[in-house]
Amino acid sequence: MAPIVLRFGVYADCQYSTAPDQDEPPCYYASSLGRLEKAVEAWGAQAPLEFVLNCGDTVDGGATAEESLAQLRAVAGVIAGWEGRPPFVHAIGNHCLINIPRAVLHEFLDIPGAGYEMRELPDGWALIVLDTTEISVTGGDGGWPLGHDNNAETQEFLKHHPIGSTPCITTWNGTLSKKQAAWLDATLAARPDGKKTLIAMHHPVVCPSAIHQVWNPEELLRGFEAHASKIHTVFNGHYHEGHYEAKGGIHYVGVRGMLSFRENAYGVVTVDSEGTVVLDGCGTAQASYTLKPLEA
Repeated sequence: MAPIVLRFGVYADCQYSTAPDQDEPPCYYASSLGRLEKAVEAWGAQAPLEFVLNCGDTVDGGATAEESLAQLRAVAGVIAGWEGRPPFVHAIGNHCLINIPRAVLHEFLDIPGAGYEMRELPDGWALIVLDTTEISVTGGDGGWPLGHDNNAETQEFLKHHPIGSTPCITTWNGTLSKKQAAWLDATLAARPDGKKTLIAMHHPVVCPSAIHQVWNPEELLRGFEAHASKIHTVFNGHYHEGHYEAKGGIHYVGVRGMLSFRENAYGVVTVDSEGTVVLDGCGTAQASYTLKPLEA
């Protein structure tokens, strides 16, 4: 059995709020904080984790800034309560920006200023975290201050591709800015071949539900496949049912939404020295996958 070189936790769409739980559609808002607490307890009992990956929608977002901030404080408190915890790495989700300025979100969750980043990991691996809300109308203005360049780019995009013009161009989806897309291309180009790059994002590029995809899935897919010799797996949230597909030499894994399953949904990912990535689903709802490197 090949030795493990990397181990990390993963979850998506905790989407905590104090709203009552409901069964149709399944949105267990008030109890989601308890499920995150149980996941934290389980991760803490594991062999040491390099980090915990959150694929977005940390909170549901409230009707007022005070309500949204209270949600954010509650989730940040659960994370802070894990003594000796590894870093939490957060992709930004659309609900994260409802009545929450980006600067506040970044401060509470320790998100880097740009909202996207690459992290070097053991044994030559790397994690790239993307911000698929950068160009969006989430919260009305994508969370950007008035006059920000990304607001202008969003309006330019929507002038040519209005909301509703395709199934994926909705008010709850979004995409990368041109600047972020160029950064991603250059970052992937600089990575060595060998499929040791993992990518995380909130909105999926590949998904069975078009109304959950990024605004321009074909364009992002072409960008990923141009670097398929470097990319092993892409993780996303947003589509709470979860999904898996192999496409163009890359694995695509949709992590199930913690909000939507009373029995919980989270996992632990291990990577071995032969390049096999295993998602061990926990909480009974998260599916498990064994993902060997695919031919590019």
